[in-house]
Amino acid sequence: MNTLYREGRKVAHLTSGTNILRATGEVAWLHRVTVNTGASGTITVYNNGAASGDVVAVLTIAANDVVSLDYDVRLGTGLTVVLSATMDITVVYE
Repeated sequence: MNTLYREGRKVAHLTSGTNILRATGEVAWLHRVTVNTGASGTITVYNNGAASGDVVAVLTIAANDVVSLDYDVRLGTGLTVVLSATMDITVVYE
């Protein structure tokens, strides 16, 4: 059990591409996005089980940016995170 987060929360370590963390129609909670190692590019978060539909956030990241952003929002139709460049991020969700 990960003692840093309450039961039910998941941690996804992402480095590139389109990442579907919750399928279309599944409720999700987005808690935090942490940029561990930045690269020039964007992180786009969708309230959907695909890289389309309602955009929750578009984060513009510069080289060497390290940042952690708390959201704690309910997403009613899924969770997809798209990285436009190779970077190292962590997403906390349930």
